[in-house]
Order: sequence, then C-alpha cells, then structure tokens
Amino acid sequence: MSQTSTSSIYTGLWINWSHGATLGATITLNQRDGGLLTAFLAIFVSVAGAACWKIMSYAIHQCRASQDYQDALHHQQQAILQNTDDAAGALWDFLQLPWYWRDNEIRSFVRSLPLAFLALLNIAVFGVAGIFSSDVTKAAGNETLIRSPHCGFLSPNGVTFQSDDAINIVDLNDTLAATTYSRACYDNTETALTCNQYVQQQLHWTSNENATCPFSPDLCIYGSTAAFEMDTGLLDTNEHLGINAAQSDRIQYGKVTSCSPIHKRGYVTTFNDTDPNDLTYRNLFLDYNYGPILNISNYTYEYNTHSVADIYDYILTTWMSNVGSNQAVYALACAEQHQFCNPTNGMCTPLSGAFQLVTNLPGLDLNDAQSYTALTVMSTLTFINLFYSVISRGSNALRASETLSQGFQIPLPDNQWMTEVSTWFAVSMTKLQQRTVQYATGSSYVPEGLILVGPANSIDIVQEA
Repeated sequence: MSQTSTSSIYTGLWINWSHGATLGATITLNQRDGGLLTAFLAIFVSVAGAACWKIMSYAIHQCRASQDYQDALHHQQQAILQNTDDAAGALWDFLQLPWYWRDNEIRSFVRSLPLAFLALLNIAVFGVAGIFSSDVTKAAGNETLIRSPHCGFLSPNGVTFQSDDAINIVDLNDTLAATTYSRACYDNTETALTCNQYVQQQLHWTSNENATCPFSPDLCIYGSTAAFEMDTGLLDTNEHLGINAAQSDRIQYGKVTSCSPIHKRGYVTTFNDTDPNDLTYRNLFLDYNYGPILNISNYTYEYNTHSVADIYDYILTTWMSNVGSNQAVYALACAEQHQFCNPTNGMCTPLSGAFQLVTNLPGLDLNDAQSYTALTVMSTLTFINLFYSVISRGSNALRASETLSQGFQIPLPDNQWMTEVSTWFAVSMTKLQQRTVQYATGSSYVPEGLILVGPANSIDIVQEA
C-alpha cells in the first residue's frame, strides 16, 4: 500500500482469511529474501523433477523384473530405466528403440510408447512447475498484513483549543488526501497508479433520487419524496475494509445518507448589529434556526450580509439589474444513519446515529473479536460524516468551482446539488477506508495536543465519544 511504510508491513507467516485457512496461508518476505526464495524454488523444482524420475524409474523397473524368460527389447528397456539419470535422456533412449528393432518396428514402438510417455509426462509436469514457480510470490503491496508498534488513532489530549486545532488540522489533511483519491479512483473505469492503496479500489453504493424526506415533509423544498439517498448496503469488514478476520470474527457495516435542500421560510431570524459610528460596514445578521448546536449556539448557522463593495450578480433575465445576491444562503440538510450486523446470526442494529450504536451493540451477541472490530470502525465514524467532507475547504469542496472562471460561473444543471452531495459522500467513504488503514499503521509522530490511543484503551475512548 502506498500509504503504508515498509516498517508497518508484517513479515512472516500469516493467514489471509479472504482465501480461507488453507489457500490463504501466506508468507511475506522483504525484497532480498523474496528474491532468494524465488531462486530456491526454481532450483528445488529442477532437483525434485530429477528425483521424481529416479523414484518412478526404479519402481517401474522393479515391477517389470521377472525370473521368466524375456526378450532383448525388454532387457534394453530395463537397462534404460536402471541407468538413465534424467527423464529427458530416458525419453530419447525409448524413442530410439524402434529404430534398433527395425525388423519389428511397430511392435517395438507400441511396447516402448508407455515408458516414453511417462518420461515425457515427468518433463512436462516439472517443466511447467519450474516456469510458474515464480508465481508463488506476488509483488509487494498486492496484499500485505499491516502490523505496527504505533497502531491506534489520534485523539485530543483533553478539551483545549490546542487539541481542537490539532485534530482539525489532521482531519483536514486526511480530507484533502481522500478528495484526491476519490476524484481519481471512484467511478473511474481506468485504474490510476495511486488506486491500489486499499483492499477495494472503491466502496460502492446505490443512489435514489426519489427518497423520502428525512425531516418534516414540509421542510424539503422539492417535496416529501424528492430527497437524494445514498445507501452502501452492508459492507464486510474483511472484504471491503481489509480487517483480516475469519468468517466468525467479521461484522458488517452499513451507512445511509439522505439529503435535500430545505426551506428557510419560518426558520430565519434577522437582527441588525451595525455600529452607527461605522459607515463602512452594515452588519445585518441572518440566523438560520434548524436546531441548536450543543454548547455552542442556539442557532444552526449565522450569516452576515454586509459587503465592502457592490456585488454584480448576472441573472438570466433581460430586465433584472441587481447589485447584491438574490439569495444570501441556500440550506442543504443531510441525515446520516449507521448500522452494524452480525453475519453469523443475521442480527442487525436499527439504522441510527453514530452515538446510538454503542447502546445497540450488545443486542448483536458479538464475540470478543467482533466487538473490537465494531469499536474500531466506530472510532472512524465521527470524522467520516459529510460535515467533515466540507468543513474548512470553502468553495474547493464544490465541483461547481471547477467550471468557475474569473468569477463567472457557467450554467449548472438543476441537480448539481446531487453531484455535490455524491462527491462529499465519496470523500466520506474514502475516509472510512483511509482511517481503517491508519488505525493499523498508527502514527510515529503525534502532534502536540493529541495522544495516540492504542488497542488497550480504545474501548473506553469510543464509549466516551
């Protein structure tokens, strides 16, 4: 994996449970040892082929030995079996026998053919084995097991501004990396060189443009059945996220996100905070009241309509002249729900918010390995919601900005908001893949204000979230 340092890759024997206990038996070696193994296998196959012919020829010779009278052809065949060291030499000798017995060529050929065929079979089997012996090894990075002394996830070291800033910077960098990956690798028929970072190039989902409004039916602008829904279905933690585990130790995770533009009528309050002695700024605030932000504000979002210059807004009408935006803010709301399932008994938690999953987990009857896997996935959920796909990125979070030139925006389709939401959802799914790998690799560098939470105390941290 390109994101994984070589020090995080486990070298030695392990089982790749994607292929089962037998076919999944794997040995990972460094480049030098891998080259030595390939060379050894080629030599071993050659030696094994010669030894196999020795054993075969001795066994055939003994089975054909008899005290009864035999003709000269029989004794010549026995001599070849006894004295020829390799199958190629024996094949040549057996094919020459009919020439020496030209007086009865057909009969001698028929009697020598089975022995020649056995020699040829030995050559063919071990020849093919020698050619494909290099296929026993795979290029580094195809499928490797990550084991790092720094495994765990970064968490704030207390509630401080320094901790908040540090975790937000880490997440922003993760979001930018996830955005780059999802643009290159999601819904892309061509596989870029950077698209082999995870066990799956992308996590797929289904979209529904006529989903039920996840809020009050009269809140969604386009109606009660015109929301945009994205559903991952159930993702297997081994197959899709690469958490190596036997069938009995896996869980399934699903995410459903529903979004819709929402009305502002009845949800916006206005107040004027203009300083009468300041003629430069006109501070007219719009508070959007869709719900309070816990411990921060009793409104959802606040917008200041002041501007320091005239704004020229080009509108596709022949009569309207406007020096300000015709709409300060358009609101788009999303509801995100998560689900865990136990594939061994078919039990699932109800679709719920991330914080409700902790209380719902005991009902799944998970074993210890499954419980730890669930808590590991849950540690990623806070930072994979759509909010963190957008926050701190400004207009760069919008695909529409790709068609913006010198302040001019070309016309956008009516469903552009769906394109934007799909892009944010792809980023969130990439971050799920990204953070699962990051949990295994951990971080050798811990920014000031953060701590690395390892497996020993992961459960407590997740439960407190």
